[in-house]
Amino acid sequence: MRRADTVLKIAYIPLDNRPCNYDFILKAAKIKGIDIITPTEEKLGKFTTHGDVEYIRKWLMNLRNVDYLILSIDMLAYGGLIASREMELNVDPYGFAESIREFKKNNSNCKVYAFNIIMRTSISVKDEKTYEYWKLINEYSFLAYNEHENFSRIKELEKIIPKSILDGYLKARRRNNEVNNISIDLVNEGAIDFLVLGQEDCDKIGIHLLEQERLLTKIRELGLEEKIMMMPGADEFGQILFVRVLNDISRMKIGRLVYDNDRLKYVIAQYENIPIYETLDLHIKAAGFDINEVNDQIILYVITPKIFDDIIWIDDDHYKYLEGVKAKDVYINDEELDAYIKDHKIIIFDLCHANGGWKELIYFLSENDLLHEIYGYTAWNTASNSIGTALLFYALLYEENKDSKLFLEFLIERFYDDFLYQSIVRPKINKILQKEGENIHLFREFKYNYNMILCELMKKHDEIIKKSILNKPIKILENLQIKDYHIKCSFPWNRTFEIKVDVKVQI
Repeated sequence: MRRADTVLKIAYIPLDNRPCNYDFILKAAKIKGIDIITPTEEKLGKFTTHGDVEYIRKWLMNLRNVDYLILSIDMLAYGGLIASREMELNVDPYGFAESIREFKKNNSNCKVYAFNIIMRTSISVKDEKTYEYWKLINEYSFLAYNEHENFSRIKELEKIIPKSILDGYLKARRRNNEVNNISIDLVNEGAIDFLVLGQEDCDKIGIHLLEQERLLTKIRELGLEEKIMMMPGADEFGQILFVRVLNDISRMKIGRLVYDNDRLKYVIAQYENIPIYETLDLHIKAAGFDINEVNDQIILYVITPKIFDDIIWIDDDHYKYLEGVKAKDVYINDEELDAYIKDHKIIIFDLCHANGGWKELIYFLSENDLLHEIYGYTAWNTASNSIGTALLFYALLYEENKDSKLFLEFLIERFYDDFLYQSIVRPKINKILQKEGENIHLFREFKYNYNMILCELMKKHDEIIKKSILNKPIKILENLQIKDYHIKCSFPWNRTFEIKVDVKVQI
């Protein structure tokens, strides 16, 4: 463990340039007063434009005197997450290994914390046609786990899905699995000190499980169980490994986990393949925490999925508990949540839905004058993604050496992004774009000023957040009030799936 007052040189190669992979880490480092260096954002690519792999490899090999490297192998091998799903690349994907070896030779005392993605069970969606293929390939991948039993339907799908698309997907899977194996070899060599193998979007069973089983066997045979972890997720691992660095600098105890419903922690959330409680435990361990060393002063409050639409599997013991439950029947454990907020520092992991916050939760917090009293909130994309950002909130909150104003801005950004945009504004802007004949999965950037439309819609619907924060005693600021704040929103990629939010607070 390093002294907390040591000046460290931390390098970071993100998965891509989206805010969750790039901005979140830079903002977290600034909140903690830590310097972090990355390749220039332009070199990380943008959606269908792959990252500049050759530049990034040279950038890495030229680094000296680095204490920590947080590394996305998918950026170094392919040029990012989207590129990793495509077979045709303009670079040798296997060249990443030598650049890591060269970096480690030049920085022998550096700890290299890396993450590598096990490919999702389908292709990228870029329009309505590829969305249909995305669904069919997901089905194909699910059935492939029991190929003999599902032989007839698999053959039908092979006739329906264009050969070039299915062949490209399967070839990319095989190549990516080779990269997964090489990453394990690099840990065995000592070139990587700790590795997360993250399983991107999947189901409980499928073609990915066959790959996982072989990778886990190799890890066990090499005796690397303490240096390599496998778990659901992708976009959060830069954050998880940043928290691991913070744990190296100054060991933290994990907050007290509280599930809003103990029965529902056993469900498997959408796009994942293990129960929520296992996913959370694995992320906590990967972030460098000891699950048995608990800090009771901070509550990690987990909102679980509530209806069948939000889960892909539940065991027989709990099936009847959810049978017949509709969204209108779901309620908040209001007395418990109210008590935790008033008596503790609390971070809310909203895992109720994929791709957006549970509206009833924010309405409850606003109506009961509680929103300004919480210390962390996250509800974006998958359960794993939200868990990663919630643990980042926890690590930033844990000690006093943080910029509380920047911390508050990051929290307000999550209200605007995870709740307001994903749950309220995104469906509205999708309708506007579709009415104009636009492709929401890959829109034409310069046809209309979509960023202006986005900002107008966000401001039109943000009263629930503003009235809950302005002129309120903010706990994070030791009950100081904020007079106003300004928000800037934009689409980082030319699709509506995510946005970039920047908030500036006036105290």
